[in-house]
Amino acid sequence: MTARLIPIHTGDVDRTVSTEGAVLGRGHDCAIRIVHESVSRHHARIDHTPEGWQIADLQSRNGTFVNHIPVFDVVPLRDGDMVEIGDFQFTFRLPEPEDDLSQIKTRKVSAKDRRAKKR
Repeated sequence: MTARLIPIHTGDVDRTVSTEGAVLGRGHDCAIRIVHESVSRHHARIDHTPEGWQIADLQSRNGTFVNHIPVFDVVPLRDGDMVEIGDFQFTFRLPEPEDDLSQIKTRKVSAKDRRAKKR
């Protein structure tokens, strides 16, 4: 299961966040690199917990915002939230639910049953 960060105003590509979490920043060791002077080397971290997705600011110089509100502690992320990292804005998108075909009930229908249904 992965979530996505979709850029709002740039021609940048979507960023994928795995359930293992990701550090966002301009550092070479960041899972999601945003190379820009407004972004700290280790700017923010997104994690997936049993309670859901969350983001934390890593004492960045320009701050992290969710829906224009500064992140001072761990903040839950919901589908459609706007995440601001430096001068960059992203829409946080949750994964699409997968079709669970195991929940579909089936039964064997004989040729006799099919003929009777046609009448």
